[in-house]
Amino acid sequence: MYLKRITLENFNNFEGKHSFEFDKINLIIGKNGSGKTTIGQEAILFCTHGYSERPLGELPTKWLKEKKCKVTTEFEDIKISREYPTSLYVEEDGVENTLTTSADKQNYLTKKFKNIEYFRKFRMLDVKKGINILEQGKTALLKTLFSFHENYFNDVRCSLLEKKRDRELYNKDRAVIYKHSPSMARFNYLDTSILAITEELYSLDKELSIVNQRLSQLHNQKGSVNNNLTTERAQKYKLLQNSRCPTCHRKTEERVKKDLLKQFNTTIVDLDEKMKSVMGSLEEETDLYSYLNKSKKDLQEKKARLSTLRQKLDARIKQKEYKWTDKDLLIMKKAIEEFDSFSNFYIIEWVKILEPLINQVINKIGYNVSFEQDAKGKLDIKLTKNGIEYSYRDLSSGQKLVLTVAFQLAILLEREEEGLIIADEGFSSLDADNLAHIFELFRQLPFQLICVIHRYDDVPEDINVIKLGD
Repeated sequence: MYLKRITLENFNNFEGKHSFEFDKINLIIGKNGSGKTTIGQEAILFCTHGYSERPLGELPTKWLKEKKCKVTTEFEDIKISREYPTSLYVEEDGVENTLTTSADKQNYLTKKFKNIEYFRKFRMLDVKKGINILEQGKTALLKTLFSFHENYFNDVRCSLLEKKRDRELYNKDRAVIYKHSPSMARFNYLDTSILAITEELYSLDKELSIVNQRLSQLHNQKGSVNNNLTTERAQKYKLLQNSRCPTCHRKTEERVKKDLLKQFNTTIVDLDEKMKSVMGSLEEETDLYSYLNKSKKDLQEKKARLSTLRQKLDARIKQKEYKWTDKDLLIMKKAIEEFDSFSNFYIIEWVKILEPLINQVINKIGYNVSFEQDAKGKLDIKLTKNGIEYSYRDLSSGQKLVLTVAFQLAILLEREEEGLIIADEGFSSLDADNLAHIFELFRQLPFQLICVIHRYDDVPEDINVIKLGD
């Protein structure tokens, strides 16, 4: 989709409100610091992806008291407004998007414009801020190209891996196979017995918990009675040693002393009886706890034996499924290896479809490109000029840029994509002839170019110029 207009409000170095109109081919020209990159790259990425290389808090104009900014981009069929602090508005064909959260709206925009990594690889021709996949090496290049077909290949590979696991699991060459397999009736009987034991163990655990609580209470009672006994006996002993009351410490008469001793003796006898009762209950509960615990242990051992037997019976029953051999497993491993090899071959053949499109562009600089698979199965770029073979490293920076442009546009064309391409100072290394060739290329293809450039003389009439810093 083509960009028609950008409106900046207190964004970066643009104080106030500024609007800029765009055509099919656009040049943003100006001195350093005039805001070329702000318009041609930063504002677009902030609006479409919420992306900024700097902290978002640094995007509003520096001299504002209240740090707020807004960018609005208007494409052919969609209008996006993003503000900082964060808010997002999306309008399509004149109708506001009904999604409620900013996260949902951003997911919607990502489907439209792809994720930021994809945008930087295929929509930005920038040696610094873009991602040049030709510069990332053979492995990264192959991985990027493979990602276009990843879903298809992953589905097939997952299916093969599942079949391989099945052959590993039910391989009769690596399993103990018995002559006779037991009936399911015996297996179900064991299953039922194990379930019954499990329920019984659950009941025992509940009963053990109750008994344990009673034991805890009895131990507390025992401690309390023992403390009371100790206190009563100590007070009786003090009374016997002298004639003073052990409580109020006043001298007592003999008659009163006898009454107090009688009370102490009665209390001590009652406490002794209570202690005997508590100790009897403790002994009973302890015996019950030991019995229940032993019953639980016996049941656990019985369950373990039945579970082991059940496991063995299960293995014997399942031996009917052991229909594969080492040979079958070897075939599946070979199939996966062949598929992986085919995947690389397919990508190489698919890339060859791009060769005519790429060569239409780079023939202007005298080169011809072809893609081949090297000895390690990786993608190799072959360049020839006047019958002499060159490598990608042999190219000048300008020639590399032309090849990069051709490669990215060819991939987009093969995928039937069109719309915006950003070149932020990416064409500075091109001479006038090659730059004119690039402009002619964009005239013929379904892409819109926004080119940020420091200076360009003799601009053709059909190119829209946004000049800054006058």
